[in-house]
Amino acid sequence: MKKSVKERIAELQEKKQRLHEQERSLLARQAQEERRERQRRIFRLGSSLEEALGRPFTEEELQQMISEIRLIRNNDEYAEEH
Repeated sequence: MKKSVKERIAELQEKKQRLHEQERSLLARQAQEERRERQRRIFRLGSSLEEALGRPFTEEELQQMISEIRLIRNNDEYAEEH
């Protein structure tokens, strides 16, 4: 038996809702994977810095390193522009 237009519309709306839920689930999984990878990078960076210093670094030392990296980056960007 042929479905009515209303029935077909209802089926399509249900399908649209299921697809939307699947998309949200996949986007959440993707975001979680990206967070996990970022956390790994941060951990490896911190470990590498401590290994290079031969000891744990202080918050003050971390801020100093960040400032120096920003200066280097800004100088590189300036040099590229000129």
